[in-house]
Amino acid sequence: MNALQRSVLAFQWLKSYRFTISIEDGTTVNLRFKPENYHHLIGAHHLDDLPNISNAFPRRFFSDVRAGKVTEQFLKKSQKYPFIHERIAYFDKIVDMLQSGSGKLIAEFDNSRIDSLIRARYFLFVRHGLPSDSEFLYCNLFIGYNGEHNTYYPATYIVEHSTSYLKDQIILNCSISSTNLTKKPVDLYCGPTADR
Repeated sequence: MNALQRSVLAFQWLKSYRFTISIEDGTTVNLRFKPENYHHLIGAHHLDDLPNISNAFPRRFFSDVRAGKVTEQFLKKSQKYPFIHERIAYFDKIVDMLQSGSGKLIAEFDNSRIDSLIRARYFLFVRHGLPSDSEFLYCNLFIGYNGEHNTYYPATYIVEHSTSYLKDQIILNCSISSTNLTKKPVDLYCGPTADR
């Protein structure tokens, strides 16, 4: 199973739940993943040398990847694939971030502190590896807010080898709970990680 296939399995698990993030400042974030979020979260919009991918209808893109009509091998034809490879390879870290429990950390995001175009109110993060490891990285799930509809949504997902997004941000404690939106248990299998 390749990284793209594992990302689809992880996303299928994510979209089967509603996540409630209770932040120490009293804010409650209800978060749902919808098929149209997948395209942006894996970074497919960056593959502009594959216009049928970068401009794909997001909801259909997820269905096409899930059905095997869009493959990792095809995405690798893009000169920009190396830019999104880690998003796909470490996509299952979003599942780790959203596992139910307390003692989690969330950052209140102020994009002016790092000169970023990302529009989000918060981001969850998880560290993978130790700073001395060559595989050391932070996986960051940015959570946007739609004031008109008073809803939160998964805005973007960034994998980085530094703490640049965390620098000068306000870090808050939070707890996460989830509600299964299906009528049956949802199993997650993301397969072996050897091809990361």
